[in-house]
Amino acid sequence: MHLRKRSFGIAVVVLIAMCLLAASPLSAQGMRGRPGQRMMGPGGAAQGVQGNPLAMLQRSLQQAGAAALTSDQTTSLTSLMTAFHSNQPAPGQDPVLTNARNALDSAILSQNTGAVANAAGAIAAETSKLQTQQIEAEAAFEISALMVLTSAQSSALQTNLGTTGLVRVLGSMIGGPGMLGRMGGPGR
Repeated sequence: MHLRKRSFGIAVVVLIAMCLLAASPLSAQGMRGRPGQRMMGPGGAAQGVQGNPLAMLQRSLQQAGAAALTSDQTTSLTSLMTAFHSNQPAPGQDPVLTNARNALDSAILSQNTGAVANAAGAIAAETSKLQTQQIEAEAAFEISALMVLTSAQSSALQTNLGTTGLVRVLGSMIGGPGMLGRMGGPGR
């Protein structure tokens, strides 16, 4: 009987740890978007196929029959991208999350399911806070980028791509939509 309780406790701890690892995309901060989308390049800049973070927007404008970006728009968008990436926290530098993960490790090694639950709660709360901040920062960038476009450009893009497509094009300049921000949600 004692062995069965101990095995059950260990199984619970392992299950909780696996759930935390699977549900914590911030453990791989910096990974954004979907396979085939732009990835983060040196210095945090989003890189397209040819290393141009504006490539998807430029191509979408052309396909929509809208006016190309002016040099002033290109400069403004480049400044917004630089500011966005400069304000992103360094991966793995959140002390609350680091401490909670260390507490989880200790709880697992000491086979303390109560401490595992406490650490899991701390990890979940901090992860949620960080994800909310990331989604808000991405949305603020996308709003600012949209304001750089003319109404004719944004209308043509929305007509051609739809609302969700337009937002994804805006997000492509910073590496694509956030993994949790729009993943699996209904289209807009």
